[in-house]
Parts: sequence; C-alpha cells; structure tokens
Amino acid sequence: MDSQLRGKVVVITGASGGIGSVLARQFAAEGARLVLHCRRGRTRIAELQKELAAVETLAVRADLTREAGARRLFVRALKRFGRVDTLVANAGAWETRDVPLHELSLRQWNRTLAGVLTTAFLSVREFFRMVAKQKRGNVVLIASTAAVFGEAGHADYAAGKAAIAYGLTRSLKN
Repeated sequence: MDSQLRGKVVVITGASGGIGSVLARQFAAEGARLVLHCRRGRTRIAELQKELAAVETLAVRADLTREAGARRLFVRALKRFGRVDTLVANAGAWETRDVPLHELSLRQWNRTLAGVLTTAFLSVREFFRMVAKQKRGNVVLIASTAAVFGEAGHADYAAGKAAIAYGLTRSLKN
C-alpha cells in the first residue's frame, strides 16, 4: 500500500519520548522527512536521528509551553524543508508520582496543563498559520485513554488530555 508519505514533511512534537519515537519510526518507514522536537531529550533525539539515517531529519529543541518556542520550531522546519505537511502534536508531560486531587498543588496542575494542553494549542496555532499560506496541511492530535476513563492520581493529566480529545479536536473539526 502506498501511504503517499514519501517526501512529506512531518513535525512530531515530543519525539524523544516513547510514543513520539515510535511515531517517528513509522513515518520514517514510509519515507517521510521528519522534524523531531524535544524539550530536554537531546541525547535521545540524536540517537533516534542515527537510527533513522535513511530519511532526512531535523532535530529542534524548544519549549512549546512558550509562544517563542513554538514559533521557533516551525521557523526552523520551514527554513530547512520549505513547508510542513503534517503536524503530530504529541508532546506531553506526565508526573510519575500518583497525587490524589486533594493533595495536588496548583503549581503541578498548571505545569501539567501547560505541558499537555498549551503545547498542543501553541503547536497547532503555529502550524495553522503556516497552513493558511500553504493552503494545505494535516494535524494529528495525540490524546490518551486517561481522557476517556480518567486516571487515579493524575487528574491534571487526564483533564489536559480530555481537553485535547474533546474540546480542541471537536472545535477544529467544526
């Protein structure tokens, strides 16, 4: 089957993590050119680039909770490839400790929502600004089963992913 991804430019946010690196491998197997985003996982991204040497890649380190970071990601992608065909908004933060809601600090709540929801919003917004000029583009938003079922000890993460799965995705489709 020809997926028609050969030569397409795909930005994957959070590419240094588990889901992001699997997505990168799959897109690379289809011949896509990749922009691999990380916030801190520079070593993992370098290793992933070596593994995916058969396709052209660009690693970009950026804080996507900030407008300047999201803008920088797409400026670098545009400079290197001239366009972006697809955005996979995958970046997200997961606090490994279980924290019951009554013990959840506002600081952690805000940090998690920024790491999950704000990163998706800013990435999609910057991509759509590019799409307005290109007149085409695709977005894949990565949510979680936590959005549907909740996650004990992780209300912050579940709320952020639910906002992506329901509010943001459905608003974009409309």
